[in-house]
Amino acid sequence: MYKLIVMVLLSYLLSFTITQAQINKFSKALEIKLSETPANHETLVWIYFNDKGQDVNFYLSNPEIVVSQKSLNRRAKVFDKS
Repeated sequence: MYKLIVMVLLSYLLSFTITQAQINKFSKALEIKLSETPANHETLVWIYFNDKGQDVNFYLSNPEIVVSQKSLNRRAKVFDKS
């Protein structure tokens, strides 16, 4: 009985993973370009990330959690706020 429950659970998880992997987030133009391009050819694309997570404001107000102080100092030199 235990093996049956484990098999059913694994089957469910596997089917969920497969359906999630099939979500297509390519633009129509990219789909056309990829369909017209040979498989061994490199295609350069821009990737836009929409979801920044749930704690965006927290991380933006506390950048030292995400990056080191050395990095913050380096960025301060380049992106002078004055």
